[in-house]
Amino acid sequence: MDQLESSFDAEKQIWSGRKVKPIYNPELTIGELIRSALQRNPKRISQIYDDNGVQLTNGELLLRSYKIGYHLMDRWNLQNTDVVGLIARNTENLAPLVFGLFFCGVSVNNLDTSFSKDEILNIFKFTKPKLVFCDADMYQAVKDCLEILGNPAAIYIVTGKLEKELVTSVDQILDQVTIEEAQKFRPSEPEDATNHPVMIVCSSGTTGPAKGVCLSHKALLQSSNFWVFERTDILLCFSSLYWLSGIFSLLLGTILGITRIITSQPFTPELMLHLIEKYQVTTIVTPPSQLAIMLQCPDIKTRDLSSLREYICGGSFVAPALCDKMEEYLPNGRVIVSYGSTEMGGTCTMNVNPSKYGSVGKLLDNLQMKIVDDDGVALGPNENGDICVKPSHKFLGYYGRMEDLDSVQDCEGWIHTGDVGHIDDDGFLFIADRKKEIMKYKNFHFSPSELEGFLLGIPGIGEVCVCGIPDPIFTDLPAALIVRSKDSNIQEKDIDDYMKSQLSDHKQLRGGIYFVDSLPITASGKYKRKVVKEIAIELYRKRVNSLKVN
Repeated sequence: MDQLESSFDAEKQIWSGRKVKPIYNPELTIGELIRSALQRNPKRISQIYDDNGVQLTNGELLLRSYKIGYHLMDRWNLQNTDVVGLIARNTENLAPLVFGLFFCGVSVNNLDTSFSKDEILNIFKFTKPKLVFCDADMYQAVKDCLEILGNPAAIYIVTGKLEKELVTSVDQILDQVTIEEAQKFRPSEPEDATNHPVMIVCSSGTTGPAKGVCLSHKALLQSSNFWVFERTDILLCFSSLYWLSGIFSLLLGTILGITRIITSQPFTPELMLHLIEKYQVTTIVTPPSQLAIMLQCPDIKTRDLSSLREYICGGSFVAPALCDKMEEYLPNGRVIVSYGSTEMGGTCTMNVNPSKYGSVGKLLDNLQMKIVDDDGVALGPNENGDICVKPSHKFLGYYGRMEDLDSVQDCEGWIHTGDVGHIDDDGFLFIADRKKEIMKYKNFHFSPSELEGFLLGIPGIGEVCVCGIPDPIFTDLPAALIVRSKDSNIQEKDIDDYMKSQLSDHKQLRGGIYFVDSLPITASGKYKRKVVKEIAIELYRKRVNSLKVN
């Protein structure tokens, strides 16, 4: 594996990753690359569906994709301007469906099965899908949303059965379309891979309603020049295609010829550890919330994790203490922290080859980065500011909401991530926090992520989310919702005393320490900070009122 390298232009205050020739022709579509990979090694096992044990070879996956593509083009005559909605779990025929849609040249709009009707409406009112594929338990919600929007889109079922409705399923398509018909299918992919949104991915939704981020074929391939996968890998990722991690596991896994382990079951630490041992998994990809939960599971002490070589973690702040704890259970592996954004189309940095403790790593190839202050002036090494990234591809904006493009991309093509951090003298990026989440106590700034990282290093704390209680005098009172580790009986006083001995005055949790059974998270594995804050405020008010009564 090559070393990541970055250079610094002191005059322009810009860091640059290596400028290298892309491994894949940037003019090709994702569909063309996938088709080539599947045809190149048709007998290789591409996917193992743990729910029923079915293994699909590349050749079988391609045939199913062609059957689906043939049906959709024959029935709907899909165009490159059409959008198809997708709300489905990781099941046996999800990959063939997605690849079939790619071959039809449409834009695929991925939502998560946890979405409420309001969240579906918020996306579909802009993307206006011509067709929607969903799991059976999402059918009624999708139907209701389309009726509210006055959208006559046809609905297909990906998995599951409906008792009364007569709706075509993916299984029926595969049964009805013959091999001879599939062989007649001719892909109809867009001619311009740079400007065509192959996927419309929802923004994280941590601070407000999600938006449909348009990702081009080139955007999804921008990080393919540097990846830690090897062709002999066994890859496990619980993420649905709502997550970028799920998308990259499917796309890069297929293009690189890796065997993917999938399941429709929701993540549990017990299931994750069981699958790693059962299939001798070499690479897993998770958000930090799953990492924290896994470390609390007693099974981690008894399961054989010797096959695991790479644990890739990203999507939000990853506490170094969590990485340290996990690596104690990986005799032949390591934890790799990555950083990126939906608007960027994926990963910007990876803390590997080389790595530095507490960092999210160096820039990937063909990317540029700068740190700017509140006035947009570029800053030098070791100065905290807004993190801006310039990719080699064009950012296509938000589907149906192009007026929002100026809020994240400036006239020079720099994407403003909304994160605060700095790059050190060696070119390593360190994240402080989301700009909107930096808070003040007595005019002293404090970072929720910094406090969370500190708290997670205290034995007995399994998960934590820090917020600020609004105060008319002090602005924000730091507060924390904490999930104890299994069998832990750590008390508020234990935490309070330790923090007073280790941290400065303005970082003390004056807003309170509150123990909860679980923390609310988004479908992408990030903490719902708005909800956490509402819970903390309510608990703080109850505490204050009880003190007044007493």
